[in-house]
Amino acid sequence: MGLGIAPRTNLIASSVPKHEVGVASSIFVLVRNIAGAFGIAISTTLLVNFTKSNVLLIAHWSSLNTTNLLTQKEFIGLVELKAQIDAYKPIFIVATMAFIVGGILAFWIRVSREVEGGGYTDGITNVIQI
Repeated sequence: MGLGIAPRTNLIASSVPKHEVGVASSIFVLVRNIAGAFGIAISTTLLVNFTKSNVLLIAHWSSLNTTNLLTQKEFIGLVELKAQIDAYKPIFIVATMAFIVGGILAFWIRVSREVEGGGYTDGITNVIQI
């Protein structure tokens, strides 16, 4: 992820007029931070839900035949740990799918370039005069 920040910042800086580079850069940072917060919130929600589901599944198929309280607490801790570890697999699958979709959609981004005469082009044929 870190390898993509500099090229994206450069892409944004080169696609806006020079007098608006600061505004475009600050909007990019704002969107990046908000998207990061949403990503963390979604990942955490999914992780908690998958962990709860895994705890129920593991507890259903497990049994402990002892009356020792220390062993019971250790058993419960191991069940929770196993459930948390197992919950990471679907999280990584969802994150991988999101990165693949984002990578594919990135090919449809159009960058406007400055042309002679003070206008901008959308990269294909249109020239916008300012």
